[in-house]
Amino acid sequence: MMLKLAWGPVASCQQLLKSGLRFSSHEVIKDERTALNLTPQQPFYFPKGFSLAFEANFRPGDGHYGNIFRIIGNDQVNIDLVSNLASPSANFWLVLGDQVLFSYMWKDIPEGAFGHWLKIRIDIDTENNMISADLNGNYQEKKVEDLRTLSQFHMLFGISKYKNFLNTDVCPMTLRNVVVYDDKEQVFRQWKLSKHAQHHVYDEVARALAEVQNPNWEIDRHIRWKNRAQFQFFNLRGVAKDETSGQVFFVNDQAVFVYDIAKEALDTIPFNGGTPFACDGNQMIYNPYTNEIWSYNFENKQIVAFNFDNRQWSPAPVDCPEPDLWHHNKLISPLDSSLLTLGGYGHYTYKSMVHQFDPEGQNAKTIDISQKIPPRYLSAAGMLDKQTVLIFGGYGSKSGRQEVSPGFYYDLYSMNIKDFSVEKLWTLNPTEIPFVPCEYLLTDTSSHSFYTLLYNSSSFESSLRLAQFNINTPEKRVFADSVPYKFLDTGSWATFFLHKKNSELIALTHYDSAVDVYSLAYPPLLPEQVYQPEEVPQTDVKQWILWGSLPLILLALFWRAKWKKENKDSPEVTVSQESAEHAELLATPLSSNLPPKSSIYLLGSFQVFDLQGDDITADFTPTLKQLFLLILLNTLKNNTGVSSVTLKDTLWFDKSATSARNNRNVNMSKMRGIFEKIGNLALRHDHSYWYISIGPEVYCDYRQALELIRQAQSSNNLPPQEISQLVQIVSRGELCPDLQTEWMDTFKADFANEITNILSTLPFQRPEIQNNHQLILSIAEGMLTFDSLNEDAIAMKCSALYGMGKKGLAKHSYDHFCREYEQILGENYALSFNDLLNHPCSPTSDTSNSYS
Repeated sequence: MMLKLAWGPVASCQQLLKSGLRFSSHEVIKDERTALNLTPQQPFYFPKGFSLAFEANFRPGDGHYGNIFRIIGNDQVNIDLVSNLASPSANFWLVLGDQVLFSYMWKDIPEGAFGHWLKIRIDIDTENNMISADLNGNYQEKKVEDLRTLSQFHMLFGISKYKNFLNTDVCPMTLRNVVVYDDKEQVFRQWKLSKHAQHHVYDEVARALAEVQNPNWEIDRHIRWKNRAQFQFFNLRGVAKDETSGQVFFVNDQAVFVYDIAKEALDTIPFNGGTPFACDGNQMIYNPYTNEIWSYNFENKQIVAFNFDNRQWSPAPVDCPEPDLWHHNKLISPLDSSLLTLGGYGHYTYKSMVHQFDPEGQNAKTIDISQKIPPRYLSAAGMLDKQTVLIFGGYGSKSGRQEVSPGFYYDLYSMNIKDFSVEKLWTLNPTEIPFVPCEYLLTDTSSHSFYTLLYNSSSFESSLRLAQFNINTPEKRVFADSVPYKFLDTGSWATFFLHKKNSELIALTHYDSAVDVYSLAYPPLLPEQVYQPEEVPQTDVKQWILWGSLPLILLALFWRAKWKKENKDSPEVTVSQESAEHAELLATPLSSNLPPKSSIYLLGSFQVFDLQGDDITADFTPTLKQLFLLILLNTLKNNTGVSSVTLKDTLWFDKSATSARNNRNVNMSKMRGIFEKIGNLALRHDHSYWYISIGPEVYCDYRQALELIRQAQSSNNLPPQEISQLVQIVSRGELCPDLQTEWMDTFKADFANEITNILSTLPFQRPEIQNNHQLILSIAEGMLTFDSLNEDAIAMKCSALYGMGKKGLAKHSYDHFCREYEQILGENYALSFNDLLNHPCSPTSDTSNSYS
């Protein structure tokens, strides 16, 4: 019976998934530190008390002082858990206002240490004026005063930007499984902090949203490769890997350089005697059964071994002829620890030979398998079990001759290394973009599949992308992220392996003298296995309501027309043509309730839809999103694009020029792939400046808003239809509110200034709309979206509501504005309600307006 490939993480690997939210602390500037806000929209209501529990893992070296959480009761009092992880006295404090309730030292906490997950729980009993804390089993409680008046609680971890309770000191920590209990010990909210959305995370109980600023999600390590190290080695002879210890060996003609993956440290072992073969083509491998590095020579059929104890190579001839087996596969046999090599290319000929070197390196034999596996190189090979090797793909020809119909192979074979019998398992259909695998494949017997890295060997600026294949059937899936790879045939080389101890895939690329090391948490995941589905925005719900009420509107118009026909002699109220246009426009929903196709939204929230109307926002990683917006906004607003230097200084300021360029190229490649999904969108490069060109088929709300603003500025006479269109666009919200960076602040401020200036003048440019209270109200709401304390806007809003007969709503809006004005500016608003109605910016200002 054929086994079906389990595309999700296998059950045995589920517990290995990384989880938690890592908080950026003092290692970054304040603007880039992490915040988790559990109550971004409104506080929790707990009149009798509540409990907050979570798991925390603290790290050394990134600063030590900072807030773990801050709870704010009734906007009056703060309850903080504060840390100073390196203090010789106390390391954790629970603080109420300006009073320290409890303190803990590391030694007081059972199993308390850096790198350990600690369970922390805080109980707030407002009914009995009690506060207690439990840090991994160390419990303390204390009776306090004046908790009974508290009922509404804001809860924030890390940075706090809440008014009057600001804090930018963040504890260097990682959090997971945050749970809020009510006074009856029932789970009220639970954020596992594993799967997440773009800049927020939903809880498991009620899909309640918690906002996250500058997040570092541990689970994202399963979908994104991380560049761990970059090295330059001259006269590099070969690279070998020890999968068990997680060490990589770089060998030149003078030393073995040992890179420890876990420690991220490079050690040097100079030779005490001998040298490896001076062969090109990476003819080197680590033998775990003898704990030696083997350098082998096909011409002499010999092996020289490096002994780590005496740091010497065994004697051998130094010379090595030009390789005849470039890009062959190599492995150590589990049966007898012999060296096996498969395939290769040299002197215009593809090979299909197996070479076997015995453990002593003295005898070698060659087996011709060309009748079973066509000659090839650039294949992948790996052990399925102790005596079966899998061989996948490659490039070659049936005859072995380079000039006779060479091509790509997408087939899979199994070979018994005991008798060298071969079985063909399947052939994959050719793809539009050809690919070859790297030299190694990793088998996963639990899902009966294998992994390897694929790349396009017909391109120099290529990239490695992880793929998973079913062993029994020609099924594959390719994972989202990629690793940059410069492929120059015999001048390049790449491989990967599983570091079992750390549950990480480690990828190695070599080009010229440069070596890069990358890591990806294992098992790998697809973005849809990491990102939570987004909630339907409230505006979409309003659109459903609007569409649902449309039949009632049509029915009312029908009866009105019938009444007019039956009462044609009665006096008729006339309506201007332009007012009718406004009524029609305001009865039209902002957009279809279905996601639009080929569109980019920057106002209200960052959203991107592809040609089919599918939301592909999750395809934009945080860095890719910043890169995209940095180029797009400079293109649309300034018509200048952005330089490569600016990109490095903004996004990769902490990296070397080479590393920054590699990161930029990788992200540019990803961006081009996303552009293909969206439609007529292209990335341009001209004289070191990057631009994005958007075709007319692609909708962008920011571009549309800028065009309308410029039209209004140039003509001072924006038609009513365009006014309504501009109001509809900006009513979505401010520009990219979920992106908080210094460079973005300039664009936000400029756009907010432009839009409020234009909207405030529209009623006076077009006097005929001054009596259209609904349109004036929409204009005012648009202005308040960008400036909540704009006095012209609140005057317009209150006047419009008053003119519509909604005097109570007008007064309520005024009172809300006054409260916010006093909270933010610390002073009372000067104008009374009646004075505001007669404000010069009230289009319908009249001294007869009053409220009593």
